[in-house]
Amino acid sequence: MKQGKIIALLAGAVVLLTGGYLALRLKNAEKTKQKQEQEAPVSLISFDGDATASLTVQNEEGTFRFLFQNQTWVLDGDEFTANPYTVSAICSYMCNLSSVKTIAKDVTDLSPYGLSDPVELTAVTDSGDSYQLLVGNPTPTNESYYAMLPGTTTVYTIDYTSGSVFRANKNTLKNRYLLDAYSTEITEFSLERDGKLIYSMTHDAAMQWIINQPIQWQGYTSNINEILDTFVRATATAFVDNNPSDLSQYGLDRPSYRIHAKTNAKETTILLGKMVSNAENEVSIYGMFQESGQVFYMTKAALNFLDDDLLSVA
Repeated sequence: MKQGKIIALLAGAVVLLTGGYLALRLKNAEKTKQKQEQEAPVSLISFDGDATASLTVQNEEGTFRFLFQNQTWVLDGDEFTANPYTVSAICSYMCNLSSVKTIAKDVTDLSPYGLSDPVELTAVTDSGDSYQLLVGNPTPTNESYYAMLPGTTTVYTIDYTSGSVFRANKNTLKNRYLLDAYSTEITEFSLERDGKLIYSMTHDAAMQWIINQPIQWQGYTSNINEILDTFVRATATAFVDNNPSDLSQYGLDRPSYRIHAKTNAKETTILLGKMVSNAENEVSIYGMFQESGQVFYMTKAALNFLDDDLLSVA
């Protein structure tokens, strides 16, 4: 009888141990499954990037809608000239986007992820299909960004490069080229210095340059070609103001230089004011796109022809 009780107790222990072991295995299997599901990439957005007709970027600085027209990206409005390379990059990364990890489901508080006030992207294709993405903050380790789809409660991470591109600010959406064109496309070009016209040129049908003012001259020189090449390569370093009421703070009320350039498709007038500081080694000068009122600064030496006279051109 005593031996029978021992056997029964041992049998019960075996059953308990077996049950506990099975329960532990099931629990571990469920954890493994959840981890695999969490780490498995999820396709978030997929569309033909080449068929994108418009892209809207909404962030804390405003809402900016870009249209694909004449094989380039333009801003819907005249606030500034669009940076087509930044807009194209957003479309390229957005059109085939997968998650890195699934962070949480049924999320009610989005603030820890920066998704309570996210950057919102909306791409619309030629067929009228719309695709949206919300992008939050980078993760604490800066390995990725938090993101989610509108109307859902699941938070994902996306790769850091994509997130950085998606969170473009207003300045990076602006075109920093003084004139985004090829030098061979320029048909008119002029330079004023301290209010005095240095030269005004037009390109004629015979592929020659005609200097109209201050003297008449016709022909072609390598100096003109170098000036135009230099001009189309020059870029603003950074934007600092938009339509300021007081231009004198930048020396733009009486600009030191005024450059006007025109192609068959676009034109620009660049005003250059005073140096950014009075330091002897200062290299940056304030400038403004006259058409949009965007104030910037740039390296003056990038326009090394500014102080040349007419004889060095013709």
